[in-house]
Order: sequence, then structure tokens, then C-alpha cells
Amino acid sequence: MKKFFKMLERRLLHILVPRLGLLYLYFVGGTSKIIRVGAEELEQLRARHPRVIFICWHEQSLYIAWLMRRIRVTVLVSQSRDGEYIANILHALGFKTARGSSSRGGAQALRQLVKVLRKSGDSGIVVDGPRGPALECKPGVVTLAQLSGAPIIPMTAASTRFQRVKSWDRTCIPLPFSTMTIHYGEPIFFQKSNDPEELEKMQQQVNQALNDLTTVARESLTGP
Repeated sequence: MKKFFKMLERRLLHILVPRLGLLYLYFVGGTSKIIRVGAEELEQLRARHPRVIFICWHEQSLYIAWLMRRIRVTVLVSQSRDGEYIANILHALGFKTARGSSSRGGAQALRQLVKVLRKSGDSGIVVDGPRGPALECKPGVVTLAQLSGAPIIPMTAASTRFQRVKSWDRTCIPLPFSTMTIHYGEPIFFQKSNDPEELEKMQQQVNQALNDLTTVARESLTGP
């Protein structure tokens, strides 16, 4: 009987959590002012490179999921239980998902993203997820850029009103009646290389690009 109620609890959470999360995001988005920076430059880039790899930090993923909704992006999501909730919310927002991470199913998901980039659309990766450390780029995005030839587009978002979750990533939960901004950074291109030092430099470049863009986005709302 205990096992039955445990399964029932999981099933209810599987149904309710994504729906409640989605309703909350729509409420926040509907009551907030949205500012987009770098969108025109991104469209100009697409004239030469129709498929891109969008990246962000885990702490800003809720903002970006809302602000990027209905755009044809396939997002890398872990195969964990939390990943299942996230995938359901993303599907409701119009995203597609590839399931995998550095610890489970990563190689298969990476191959799926390469195929997407070559044939059908953009991809998206939260580069320090799903387990962190926070604000440290994992190597998967560099490998994806090298295999696909697609440029990496750093993204960051900020809000005048938000609450942080007490978790490893300190995820920012946007609050209603805010001003939210999303910034698209300069494209990053990587050539193929098997040199460990070069790969490390590439990861550091991604780290720096996201951190610098995050600073710019926050200061655009609050000042330096």
C-alpha cells in the first residue's frame, strides 16, 4: 500500500508541477514589461548561419524559457525526475527536447542535437546543468559547436523583481509586475580540436561570454 501511494504521489506531481509552473510563467509574463537586446543582430547573423546553439546559465533558465517560447528550439534536458518536469513545461511552451546529460544519455542526446542543427532547427543548452557546479561551463556545448559547425549564441536574462531558490544553482524565479530583459550576445565559433588545452580555453571563453553578458543585462536594469 505504501508503494502504491508513493507511485500515486509521483504521478500527481508529474501532472501538477508542469501545469502550475506554466500558469505561473504566463502570469509573470503577462504582468511584466519585456525588453530584448541584440535581437536584430541575431536575425542578421541568421542570413549567414540559419541554425544556432543558444546557451545560458541554469540560474536564468526560467526567464529564458518564457522569453524564448514558441521558437523552434530543441533543448537538452536531463533524464532525471526533475528533468521530466522541466521537459513537460518546455513542451507546453513550444520547445522540443533531447534527453540526456554528462552523467546519463549524453552521447545519444548530443548526436540528436547535431542532427537537429544540420537539418531542422536550433538547439539550446543550459551549460552548467543539470548538477553544476553553477556558472561553470561543461564541455558538451563546445563539442556540439565543433561537430555541427553552428555558432554559439550566449543568452542572459534579468528582472527587476525575482526570488532565488535555495539550491545548487540558485535559480532565479521571476516575480509578477517586473521589467524583464533578455540579451543575445555575440556569436562564438569553434574549430575542431583535440588539444585538451584548447578545449579548456574554449570552455573558459564560453564562461566569460556568459558572465560578461549577465553583468550587462543586470546593469541595464539596475545601473552599475
